[in-house]
Amino acid sequence: MAFNEGAIIEETINLCAAISAKSHGDARKAIELLRASAIYAEENGFSQVLPEHMNKMFDTIDADRFEKLVSGIAFHKKIILLAILKLIDHNKKTTTATEIKNTYTQISKMIAENCRARTIVANSIAELIMIGII
Repeated sequence: MAFNEGAIIEETINLCAAISAKSHGDARKAIELLRASAIYAEENGFSQVLPEHMNKMFDTIDADRFEKLVSGIAFHKKIILLAILKLIDHNKKTTTATEIKNTYTQISKMIAENCRARTIVANSIAELIMIGII
């Protein structure tokens, strides 16, 4: 894919840079967002990539990224993620590792899965944070 001169206005470039800076300076996200926005603009008959295209595609890219990340994690990490989501669903803004472990244990028992040790659950939470899922 190539861009013709003037296909990306300065405002769009500035927005892309701001999004990249907000995402811990991850240029890969900025490039992916720009690519998706350009495809959207082209498919919808626009001759320029506009900031509104970028705003529209941002949530789509984030959802796709999240789906890819979650599909690739181990089953028990998915249960831990489900436990966290269940706790958050009760309008809690924060939670503790103990609450997560207890909810994880309940879910595991409901589906007849063996529970992992507390340290493994804690390490799994740290890994989910590190890869940006939570």
